[in-house]
Amino acid sequence: MKRLLISSVLIFFLLPGCASLQTEREVVDNTLYSSSNPKIQVKVSPEFEYLGEMKDTSERQAVDSTTMLINRADWYVFVDSDGHKATRAVSIRIERTQTQYISDLCGRRKHFYEKGTCKLGARNYQYCSHLIYPNMRHVVTRFVAEKGYVLPRCVIAKEFAQVYGAKGNILVNITYLEDPSNLYHCKFWSPDNPLSKDQRAYLEQFNKRCESSFAVLKYDAGEALYTTAENYRGDVNIKTPEPYGHINKKYINIQSRQPIYEFGEIKFYATEGDILDILLEKTCRSETGICWKVKCRRTGKIGYVSAAMMKKRHQVAEE
Repeated sequence: MKRLLISSVLIFFLLPGCASLQTEREVVDNTLYSSSNPKIQVKVSPEFEYLGEMKDTSERQAVDSTTMLINRADWYVFVDSDGHKATRAVSIRIERTQTQYISDLCGRRKHFYEKGTCKLGARNYQYCSHLIYPNMRHVVTRFVAEKGYVLPRCVIAKEFAQVYGAKGNILVNITYLEDPSNLYHCKFWSPDNPLSKDQRAYLEQFNKRCESSFAVLKYDAGEALYTTAENYRGDVNIKTPEPYGHINKKYINIQSRQPIYEFGEIKFYATEGDILDILLEKTCRSETGICWKVKCRRTGKIGYVSAAMMKKRHQVAEE
């Protein structure tokens, strides 16, 4: 009985220590911080809204046998929207499996538009681009839809993957997704046909937008250092390049208190002296008139305004 009591006391005091060794992960100011397993930081452009974290457990067949492996994944999802429609997204998946990952991390993907390697945060990552038709069977698709966003019929996805951990059993997958349907119908991207000149031109701009959607940061001597990535150059602020349909260098000087809308409701108020950068021009949800997607320089908040109303009440300028 005495030996059992001593063991119970030891377990009681050891538990807090074990808890302190658990991996801590959190997203602050659009940056994912992972303290260990893996030790990594990923900064996502402020153009994207952080939707939240989700966990998923799945079974997959091992590549070289019929053994079923249990994979546990944490997902972190960021979305850029046009009104109620999700137009771009960045997802970060950190997954642990029971065995080590194979060397070709894009091996099960089909119909690549491009495939290769690059450096992100001083580590070599594999990448590949392909077309996806979102469906509700996928955990991320379901998660975004449940947040109230309408999903595009198809997206072009560019995945970046690297294995971490001494056992090679931790996978980091960062995926940039974009709706191409503003310019081309989904059938235009049939993987059965070779890439046309227009498709190659689009993918060149797609890669630039992908390049500036996120940055992988590295640790050095216990300190986090911002690093630019070879092949994917950007800075700490991750300046998002102009997407298709983007208005260049136009802004609004607010002359008096002005409501800024989203989904037909007031999201915030801009006050006199505020400057709103015009990010995107589109047809209003009412299907009449032109609306602007704007970002307040003072607060960083994003919403929508009527172009005609802005021109009437405030000063629209161009740098």
